Amino acid sequence: MFAKTSKNRLAILVGLLCAPAAAFADQWKHINLQSTNQTVITVDYIPSAYSSGDAGGILATEVWVNVTLPKGSDCNVIVETILTNFYKSSDVPDGTVESTKAGKLSSEGLTENGSCRFTTKLGSVSLSEGHIGYGYNFRQDLAVSVRGTWLQDPITGRYSFGMDMGW
Repeated sequence: MFAKTSKNRLAILVGLLCAPAAAFADQWKHINLQSTNQTVITVDYIPSAYSSGDAGGILATEVWVNVTLPKGSDCNVIVETILTNFYKSSDVPDGTVESTKAGKLSSEGLTENGSCRFTTKLGSVSLSEGHIGYGYNFRQDLAVSVRGTWLQDPITGRYSFGMDMGW
């Protein structure tokens, strides 16, 4: 079963890597989230294929996290985020971390409706990778802190938001 699963993943990955790079060019992807206190969080990124020798994959490049506080919120606050990338594979134990990116968001001031907006750019994040004979996909968790308090996901009740940054 391992070989069949790995071959299937590798075949899919090879197909994606053989596709022209223009297939991903300027195709921004967006994930929209909302916390229990009505704070809006968006994650914007561009998927980009890469290859190097016998390996390749898809990275999320230009990863931006944007946080818009509810109207009437204090804009003079510290907003921070942590993006954790986990392996999503039957070949790796659940919860195994591939990487973690952290950032302090900068204030962009008030939006047209009087809400405070914050933004930060994080480094690239692996979405999929393949090597000779095996491949992996990834899932993400995003945690956001405002004034030292972690925002809560209204669906799961957790203090982070589960995501799947697809390509």
